[in-house]
Amino acid sequence: MGGIVAPDAAPGKPAPPPRKRCRRCGAEAETFENSCPHCGRSYGTSTGTVVAIVAGACVAAILLLGGCAVLIGLAVEEADEELDELGITPRQYRSIGPGTSERKVRDELGEPAFEDTLTSPALECLYYPEKGEGLLGIENYEFCFRNGRLYSKQAD
Repeated sequence: MGGIVAPDAAPGKPAPPPRKRCRRCGAEAETFENSCPHCGRSYGTSTGTVVAIVAGACVAAILLLGGCAVLIGLAVEEADEELDELGITPRQYRSIGPGTSERKVRDELGEPAFEDTLTSPALECLYYPEKGEGLLGIENYEFCFRNGRLYSKQAD
């Protein structure tokens, strides 16, 4: 492919090659070639530019991943705190005996993290996480009531 032809160039006469300066060796040459005739390096985008672009993309990716990790960490910490507020201790779990009213359990332990009536229409179950265990080491305490009285309880 030839160079840009000057508007006042004679028709039919080939355009002279452009003068190019090599970024690597500094040699100047009049050529249509894409690489320096002295050192062979491309006249195009320098390696430094490519390295800068790649480095910038890597830094951006690291910042993005780091930001995501911080957000996930904050969300987990907040969830842990919320579970701790709803949680009960093993001692509190053991203190609730068969036949205890649902109202008394709620009064002593607070509102549960989860309620379920799907297991059986005759049973209403309350679930409390273990206090201080967080999301990863969670033990759940289940209290199931029949006719408003504690029918069964289990730790899982």
